[in-house]
Amino acid sequence: MPGGALPMVPFNPFNKGEVITCDAMRQSLKNNETSLRLSDGCGWILVHQMNQIPIVDGNWTLVVMNSVGVAMRRLPIDRQDCKTSTLFNPGEMVRCDKKIKSTQGTTFYRVAGKEGWVFDNFGDT
Repeated sequence: MPGGALPMVPFNPFNKGEVITCDAMRQSLKNNETSLRLSDGCGWILVHQMNQIPIVDGNWTLVVMNSVGVAMRRLPIDRQDCKTSTLFNPGEMVRCDKKIKSTQGTTFYRVAGKEGWVFDNFGDT
């Protein structure tokens, strides 16, 4: 693509309470607005209200127990439009280096060496 631009990825608006990961923040001095750059590279969002959730560093190895496998997500959100083409098969071991618990109680783990996330169990504590 010209100038190294990333391809456009269809994406639906975020729902209240969904967790996003960002790698940059801009504060507008003119109108006191905050913009966050999504860590998957798909763009910037304007934020009106934000709660920060801690991301825990560590080393985890997850084993895929789902009989159809688990698709990696671009962001720690379990939605169809966040799935990537990377699929981890049943019984496959997935090494992870960060974890975050969503406001809905689902724990997401960042796949080590990749810009993607997998989830543990829905609502698992």
